[in-house]
Amino acid sequence: VADRSEQAPLVLKVCMLPQVKMRVIPVGPTLNLDEYLGIEIHPHEDRCFIALIATAFGFIVRAQVIGEWGTEFNLSKTQQGEIFGVGLWPFAISIVIFSLIIDKIGYKIAMIFGFACHVISFIMTYTATGYDSLYWATFIVALGNGTVEAYINPVAATMFSKDKTKWLNILHAG
Repeated sequence: VADRSEQAPLVLKVCMLPQVKMRVIPVGPTLNLDEYLGIEIHPHEDRCFIALIATAFGFIVRAQVIGEWGTEFNLSKTQQGEIFGVGLWPFAISIVIFSLIIDKIGYKIAMIFGFACHVISFIMTYTATGYDSLYWATFIVALGNGTVEAYINPVAATMFSKDKTKWLNILHAG
């Protein structure tokens, strides 16, 4: 959760497991987690965590607004369910596909693809006119979400090779 006030600098509150307590981390021009977590995080690795946050927000926002979309775009319950469902199965497919090819294409390409999917989906959702545009926007964000998941896990496992399980749990629970 970011907090901005005139007196306080930008801070990031992070839930740390297994203690499950909030820590307040001041954030400067770059996300400086190494001082607070006791690990060295390079700038490109920060982007992995930011990408996972974007992925989580994509799931949450769509789940919260599906009813409003139903009203605004006159969608049936079946259409709402299809839009919600298309946010899941492409996610799983892209995890599998990118997990198989990520070492050949590289993590940078996977990150760019995931970012592009998020941007394209945002534009399509913002300019949506009905069922078809919402369906395809959700399909594209699901591909991006799966791509993020496919590269974030091996990056986290590499960064925290001594405590993989602990940090993968923190990554997915925080």
